[in-house]
Amino acid sequence: MKSVRRKTAQEHREFVEKTIRLEMFYAHLRHREAPEESPQFILRERIDIVRYTTHYRLGMENGTVYAEDPGYRELEAGIAELLLKHENDADSEAFENEVSRYLKPELDANNQTNYRDSLYIEPECRSGFMHYDPKRRDDEFSGWMAFHIANDRMPHSFFDDPQHIRRSFEGILDAAENLVKVDTIFCCSWLNSFPPWLALFPEEWTLERGPEYPSVLWHLGFWGQFINARGLFNDRYAEMFRKTGKMPFAFRCAHCKVDAMRKKLASMNG
Repeated sequence: MKSVRRKTAQEHREFVEKTIRLEMFYAHLRHREAPEESPQFILRERIDIVRYTTHYRLGMENGTVYAEDPGYRELEAGIAELLLKHENDADSEAFENEVSRYLKPELDANNQTNYRDSLYIEPECRSGFMHYDPKRRDDEFSGWMAFHIANDRMPHSFFDDPQHIRRSFEGILDAAENLVKVDTIFCCSWLNSFPPWLALFPEEWTLERGPEYPSVLWHLGFWGQFINARGLFNDRYAEMFRKTGKMPFAFRCAHCKVDAMRKKLASMNG
C-alpha cells in the first residue's frame, strides 16, 4: 500500500474551516428555501457546528443535546443573528466570512482536542471500519441490526484493502447472528448512493434501497461525503454541492439478509 502521511493539526484546522463554511453555505440556502424553519432549527438539526467547539463531548450528538448549555446557546444565537442579517444576500459569501471571524477564537481553542478526537476510533461494538448497534430493536425492524461506518484505515481508505473489508463484514455478520440474534443488516448513509460501496453488497441491497432523503440532517450520514480518506476536506464534492445546492450522494437506507451477504463475501473471495 502506498505510503500516505497522516494529517497534521494545522491541516485539521483547515478542514474545520472549510467544513464550517460549507455548512454556512447550506444554512443560508436552507433559510431561503424553507423560511418556516427557524435559524435555530437549521443550526441544530441541519448542520453540526457543536462538533468543532469546546462544548462538544465525544460521542454526543447534535446541537439539540446542548440546548441547556449557556455557552453553546450564546454561540448559536450569534450565528443565528448573522444568518438573519444576511438572509437577503444573493449568496452566502459575506455570511460565511462573518461566521468564520465570529467562530475563530472558539475553533482555534478547540483544535488540538478536536484533532485528537478525529483520529480516535471507538472500539466498542466495532468490526474493522464498521460498528453496530448491540441491542435488538423493539420496533418493526426488530429482526434487523444497524451498522455504521468510520474509516479506521486513515490516512488510507478502507476501500483499498479488500481483505480488511471482508474481515470487517464477517465480524458484523457474526454479531448480527450470534449476539443481536437477527437475520438482516441495514445501514443508512450517503454511501448507499456511492457505486463502489454498493458493489460490496448482494443485489438486494441496491434493489431494496429506500428513497433519497429529501433534505439534509446534521450527522455524518450526510456530511461524511465531504471528508476524504486522510480525514481532510473533499473539495471536489463540496464544489459540486455549491454549484447544485444538492449533495452529490443522497442519503438512503438499505438492507439485506445475512445469508445473502455471506454468499457475496464468498464470491468476492473467488
